Amino acid sequence: MNIKKSKQDKINRSGNQLLISGAAGKPDKLRITTDHPGINNCLDFVARNFRRPIQLKHLAKASGLSRRGFVKAFNKHVGEKPGVLLRTVRLEHAKRLLMEQDLNSADIARQCGFRSHNTFAVAFQRDIGMAPKQFQLRYLFALRRHYRRLEVLSPDFQSLAHRDFPAVQDDQYLMRPAVA
Repeated sequence: MNIKKSKQDKINRSGNQLLISGAAGKPDKLRITTDHPGINNCLDFVARNFRRPIQLKHLAKASGLSRRGFVKAFNKHVGEKPGVLLRTVRLEHAKRLLMEQDLNSADIARQCGFRSHNTFAVAFQRDIGMAPKQFQLRYLFALRRHYRRLEVLSPDFQSLAHRDFPAVQDDQYLMRPAVA
């Protein structure tokens, strides 16, 4: 899958790793560790609350620093602006939802903390390089190709794939044009 490099790459290059873990309904964890306890508190706050509207004052309060001190410390220790990190966390969660669930873009936008469907679609297009639905369809095509390869290796796999992943087998669903 040819996907444009996202803001996450800069975070990874700075020596920190962005990882959002947890299944739907379970708390997510943001694994970026710094040597600044206030910034670590802020990162924990982002991981727990990215689905809600977050302002700079909320992040500064979570870190225990003034706004100006927080922004300087955040840029120094994380290597990104706070808003960029928040958008990256939201988009990573959106990508996971697009791969795991069959939700429309408006529902995904709400679940990821975007103010509107349009804000989500524009941010996704800009950072990922394609529309959310197009990303989902490419993922399903790749998944389908993977299962077809496994079917060649194991004849028993076909019944498992049909039972556990019916959407992967549905050609009509996969052939729909991408709609943002």
